[in-house]
Amino acid sequence: MAATLADIQTKLTELTAKVAEQTTIERSVETLLNGLSAQNADLRAQIAALIAGGGSIDPSALQPILDALNATEAALVSNTDKLKAAVIANTP
Repeated sequence: MAATLADIQTKLTELTAKVAEQTTIERSVETLLNGLSAQNADLRAQIAALIAGGGSIDPSALQPILDALNATEAALVSNTDKLKAAVIANTP
């Protein structure tokens, strides 16, 4: 049985809605990842400033925090790269 014009139009409308939803999700994920990276960079800058400032805070107490933030940033970059690769691999 051949599809009617109405069937094709309905399927096109559904497909268009799914593409719009996907675009919204992709933008949301991009915003989330960029926000996390910015927060991480801000915290790293604050810790680095405290270490460089030589104030009453022992730099050796701050270094593990800075190391953890650096590791978090590396994981964020890795996860972002994996997500990008998955999107590219699954985009016709």
